[in-house]
Amino acid sequence: MDTTQALVENPETDPPKHRPRFQVVVIPERCKECGLCIHVCPKNVLEKGIKANSRGYKYPVPVRPEDCVGCRLCEFNCPDFAIYVVPAG
Repeated sequence: MDTTQALVENPETDPPKHRPRFQVVVIPERCKECGLCIHVCPKNVLEKGIKANSRGYKYPVPVRPEDCVGCRLCEFNCPDFAIYVVPAG
């Protein structure tokens, strides 16, 4: 076996190396479980979480952060300023 061949990435067998470009930050205590952020996300980054804040509301969780395109629709539509997007770093 040629050692140079083993070092070449194979897109058919190797998982994609996709690093998130943006980070979705949720402030659980501000969330009132309206779900607007989940519904407006064009990439389905957010899902309703299973944990509740101190008021009993289940806040969203970024389950696919690598898919975030940084559009900030979740941030702009949150009536309680409970979510925002920053560049990943």
